[in-house]
Amino acid sequence: MKPERVEPDNLSIPRSIRERYKNLTLVGGVMFLCGLPFFITLSRGIRFASAQYRPRRTAKLLSYALYETIKLYKRAGFEVQTCLMDNEFEPLKPLMSDTCIINTTAKENTCGGGGLRDLSKLSKGSTDVLVQRCER
Repeated sequence: MKPERVEPDNLSIPRSIRERYKNLTLVGGVMFLCGLPFFITLSRGIRFASAQYRPRRTAKLLSYALYETIKLYKRAGFEVQTCLMDNEFEPLKPLMSDTCIINTTAKENTCGGGGLRDLSKLSKGSTDVLVQRCER
């Protein structure tokens, strides 16, 4: 038996949310899921998570992943102003002229205040996770 085709739903973001959280801070890093590296971000405030499979973690490819994530937020009407990353992202500073990347300690990056460790709580159904597959 052939499975039914799934049609995606297009959702609009309420104006009140776009206005309240117009300027966002992203927390991001590389996490390994089943041994595979993913570039993961979580926005503070709206708490939207994204994940992109990244088989190679060069500065150029990570900056492209971050740029694509920022572009996604921009299309939805948000402006990413600050990105909190760990020291692995230090080489991205010269590559990302339109975004401020602040290197933080692993503890600050992953704990509390919308850090990546909160994704384990969120993944139990309280948020949407966007998975983008990039072949570059």
